[in-house]
Amino acid sequence: MRRVLRELTAEFDVVLPIAHGHRQPLAAAYRTALAPALAALLAEGNRKLGMVLDHFRVRRLDEAALLADTDLSRVDPTLESVTNVNTPAEYARARRRPAPEVAQGVHAATVAAVPGAVTLNGLTIPRDGRTPLVTGDVITFS
Repeated sequence: MRRVLRELTAEFDVVLPIAHGHRQPLAAAYRTALAPALAALLAEGNRKLGMVLDHFRVRRLDEAALLADTDLSRVDPTLESVTNVNTPAEYARARRRPAPEVAQGVHAATVAAVPGAVTLNGLTIPRDGRTPLVTGDVITFS
């Protein structure tokens, strides 16, 4: 997300990552000022992403642009953090992926699986089960 947010300059309304051959709208950054315009487009029946994005200034970040960020390329070189899960089959495939190995040989797919209070890459985070871990993450136990 830091990589995407850094690209949200005054020139753009939306920064849209593209990975694994798909647009990643849930990982995109949107200006909050777009809310009224988005609501109007939705009310008009414009529910497809392509139709909506045609109305805004969009910065598209392909895999090369995403991985040009050395921090991202170090911790997520295959961009697993933006894996599509749109169908039951994709969800099942994502659930079958092996948990990434993180600092100190801990094997956990999410922060909830790590015992005790933790910081992740220097940030205190909630143990809510929604924060994914990737190879290279640094967890500090307290």
